[in-house]
Amino acid sequence: ALPSWYRQLPPHLQLSSTDAGPVSTFKRQAHITRFRYLHCRILIFRPVLSRFCLAQNELSSSVAKFDDSLPQRMALSCSTLCLRAAHEMIEIIHHNMNNETIVGHIPLWWNAVLYVYTSATVLQAARLHPAVETSVSDYSTETSWKHAIGALKKLERFGSTAQRSLVALEILADKITEATAPHGKIETGAGLAAGLPTPAPSTWTNSSTGQTPAPFPAPADLEDPEPGSVQFPGLGDPFDLADFDFDLTDMSWLTSAPVDL
Repeated sequence: ALPSWYRQLPPHLQLSSTDAGPVSTFKRQAHITRFRYLHCRILIFRPVLSRFCLAQNELSSSVAKFDDSLPQRMALSCSTLCLRAAHEMIEIIHHNMNNETIVGHIPLWWNAVLYVYTSATVLQAARLHPAVETSVSDYSTETSWKHAIGALKKLERFGSTAQRSLVALEILADKITEATAPHGKIETGAGLAAGLPTPAPSTWTNSSTGQTPAPFPAPADLEDPEPGSVQFPGLGDPFDLADFDFDLTDMSWLTSAPVDL
């Protein structure tokens, strides 16, 4: 029903590959409409993606079982649609974001942060299930992830929401990288929490640059430092890393929003 609604919109409200060029009222409306359409698609299919990724161990145990199961095929199709919408959302924002001014075809900055963060969490969720991650062959997860991180970095100037979203996504990516490491399957329950500590802020690597941040300066008051509070270079006030506690066993982080961080 949603794709049918989009196809029935007036031509000037439908985004096409020929819409590049100077900003105009109609072009901006077409982009905003597409953003909202893609966001709705993500919200519709995201619950299926969440359940599908939680069942990853069971579904990946037998290829034949997966291929012969109609519910699993449907779940994979819905998850693929969710992932494709996330990829497209990030790429449109990336290609329309000016390095100097955040204006033009992209939405207002708070909506841009929401759209990028929501899409980026979908990219990370897809990594938990190889069948989902490889189901969208015309996009690169690595490229879309770098574009998402880059977009949030450009939006940092508007406030702490983009800043916290950026840090949260980097920590989430590190947790999923460790959870999907070749040495074993994703654990469940208490074993997962024990096996996936949040990396120390001075040692975790920025996945978008491949570089490890320099050691953080010590707090001004060495006698009474605030526990768990870390000053990230260029990110304003200290962040409490305890706020970014992502539990991969319930996928609740997939439904979080930047305002919740």
